[in-house]
Amino acid sequence: MLVTTSREPSNRTRSFINELVSTVPVFVKYNRGKATLEELLDNAISSKTSYILVVHEKKGNPGLIKVYHVNVIKHVLDEWFNLILKGITLYKEKTGSKPKPYDGKYCISYSVGTELLADLINRLTGYTFCLKRSDKEVSRYIEIDTMNELFVIRFYRQTGTIAGPIIRVRKIVDRSNNRSY
Repeated sequence: MLVTTSREPSNRTRSFINELVSTVPVFVKYNRGKATLEELLDNAISSKTSYILVVHEKKGNPGLIKVYHVNVIKHVLDEWFNLILKGITLYKEKTGSKPKPYDGKYCISYSVGTELLADLINRLTGYTFCLKRSDKEVSRYIEIDTMNELFVIRFYRQTGTIAGPIIRVRKIVDRSNNRSY
């Protein structure tokens, strides 16, 4: 899956993308430059990628993640989901260092009320669902929870220590069905 930014991203947004790509092995960073969505589509098709994540900004911070499905037959990008962000916390802000690159397996742990977001992450990454820290085959997991009417996505090591950025989602918009959650 390609992960990129809107044009001319801030340093914070670039750091967010770098941490996501370092944390989640199936994410591949695409330096957009002046590339159009059409050029992103062509790149996704040539690399056999099914989805593209584009991080947009609000006041210099990641504010929106648009998830596009690559429609090879029609040769178009279908806007699939929008994640409207409340904010993010970078790993380096919590720990003072960059996350270590990880290329192993993750599993997805989620709470009641977060099934839609858990299913979206499952479809984007192919990671399986699990109970937190119960699967000994998996050394990292993605935890999806709610807090103060927000969806919160956290990346953890099996030991329970944080392993990547924390993403707070205010609203999920399903563009294919024109529904908000």
